[in-house]
Amino acid sequence: MKQLLFSLAACLFCFLPTSCSDKSPSSTDAIKVEFGNPISNFTQLIESVEYIPLETDSLHILGESPELIVSDSSFYMIDVMNSRVFRYSQDGLFLNRIGQKGNGESEYNSINGYQIDNDIVTIYSYPNKSLQYKINGEFLQEHITGDLGSYSYALPDGKTLTYYGYGAVSQFRAAILNPDNSIKRGFLSDGNSNRVMNFTSLAPPISNYRERLFLIDSFNPIVYEYKNLELLPYLKFDFGKYSVPDEYYTFSDIYEAAEFLFSQNYAILNRYSESSDIKLVEIILNKVEEGGIPYYGLYYKEKWLWFSFGKWEAPMSLAFRCFSEDGKLFFVLSPSSAEQLPQSLKKHVTNLSVMESLSDDSNYILAKFSLK
Repeated sequence: MKQLLFSLAACLFCFLPTSCSDKSPSSTDAIKVEFGNPISNFTQLIESVEYIPLETDSLHILGESPELIVSDSSFYMIDVMNSRVFRYSQDGLFLNRIGQKGNGESEYNSINGYQIDNDIVTIYSYPNKSLQYKINGEFLQEHITGDLGSYSYALPDGKTLTYYGYGAVSQFRAAILNPDNSIKRGFLSDGNSNRVMNFTSLAPPISNYRERLFLIDSFNPIVYEYKNLELLPYLKFDFGKYSVPDEYYTFSDIYEAAEFLFSQNYAILNRYSESSDIKLVEIILNKVEEGGIPYYGLYYKEKWLWFSFGKWEAPMSLAFRCFSEDGKLFFVLSPSSAEQLPQSLKKHVTNLSVMESLSDDSNYILAKFSLK
């Protein structure tokens, strides 16, 4: 249950943040990303950590690097690798499965988007299907959509925001699909850069906070916000010398372009989330001699704080998933990762004794972080 999803990605990505910036995220200026700050920049902000072990049984062990949705009453674990969605209580008890893998009606053959609105779960399945279920797993309806990208999100009035990424068949990297499956609006089309190899992020490129939607575009150091059929720049980050070189987009052969990029030190956006007063960006820095390193920028109390948990193998690396409605940060840890946490983090765990009943074969642990 370790983070092994990254066979190709590990040779692609890597990143390194550091100190604090006082720039407001609403500023039109790029947010300067600095490099080298340690985990202590994060641990000094922690008030407490609560572990929530997910129930373990032979039928509901989650695959590697599952995603998480936190609702008022439940946790939803999305096992993208194995195309499974499990619902758990706030205490971590298994409640039910939502849909299943297959090609029939009510079934999805992949998970390329998911959300929960008003106790309705929507799942997108490539290449052109969306399905809806009640939170208890009862199937409601299926809809055949237009051509979906790597990730999609349902908009009001039957529309869909879909992200194709780089190198896709579409001339756009993102688009709004009408209910009749036609493209209502295309975004992020700038010629040659659309042709490069599609190294999309490891995390979902679309996130939401209440009614607000955000999209990240991998090589592009901008977080976009969706508003009224537009994708508007919301946050821009300055990676300095780790920006993707312009030369990358000049190659006529996408494989030559990829070979060139792998020989460079460069950073990409991988994940973005926010709550009412906290924002968190995950960036991967690829350094040729060191491999990929995830770094985080936390906007908290009107300052950006930068830190890293270490390389891919470090217990907390790539474990961040989302915020809850009340601003708690949620991480997804395997039992072995939780055991390996540094003492500076463990000392904040209020119920460390739950680890006594777990083994390396147990299901994941949700770690809920409260900040000071």
